[in-house]
Amino acid sequence: MNPQKAKTRVITALVVIAVVLPPLIKGGLLLEALIAFVLAGAAYESAKLKDAKPRIGLSVLFFLAAGMMSHLPEHLFFVVCSMWLVLLIALVIASEDMTIDFAAVIYLISMIAAQAVRGLLGIYNSELGPMGMLYVAFACYLCDAGAWLIGSLFGKHKMIPRISPNKTWEGAVGGLLLGCAGSALFAYFTKLALPVQMLAAASLLLPPVSMIGDLAFSIFKRYYGIKDYSNLLPGHGGVLDRVDSLLFCLMVFNGLMFLWGIV
Repeated sequence: MNPQKAKTRVITALVVIAVVLPPLIKGGLLLEALIAFVLAGAAYESAKLKDAKPRIGLSVLFFLAAGMMSHLPEHLFFVVCSMWLVLLIALVIASEDMTIDFAAVIYLISMIAAQAVRGLLGIYNSELGPMGMLYVAFACYLCDAGAWLIGSLFGKHKMIPRISPNKTWEGAVGGLLLGCAGSALFAYFTKLALPVQMLAAASLLLPPVSMIGDLAFSIFKRYYGIKDYSNLLPGHGGVLDRVDSLLFCLMVFNGLMFLWGIV
């Protein structure tokens, strides 16, 4: 583990926490501003994924589509979803710059982002409120931190080098254990208003889902031959590098909320 890289990563993480924690606790306009920033970052980074060429027009379309899909009522979600898909296919037909694989990746990332934001807003509109969001974040980022720390110290056996060459099985086990135990303890000590069965399911599911989300976004990077989505966050990469696993966790937790009738 390179000490300088570790220091940079930790400092950046502390700054990010200091910036995002107030919106996550306060909610309201601050939360909407944070959501807009994340969607804007995701839009910009996705649009230049193919060849690092900024595509402002595509970024704007991504931002508008994901923003509408994440905030509109359910019946209108499917309308915008369909129109966005048709528009991307039309761009493939009209422009050689927009290949079918690039359009598919853009559509997939925008859908993940939109459904994750819907999940986040569902948490805030339920009785869980900010503590529900912090619970999901704990499950996600404790897993991420545990995997990074244990993997850096003890990792020897590569997990899936064709997708993510630095991840190890030792790190994965450490991350899963810390994510599951840490999120369950957080819910216990904060007396989170969740049914016991749902809490058990979420604490067991969210850490592995976090890893799947991280690997999913690594697949996109490997496909286009890049290391990070951008260099906005030193030691961490871009917005998508930082929220990839959280987006998946929010989607799954929202599904659990529907199954248990919380939303």
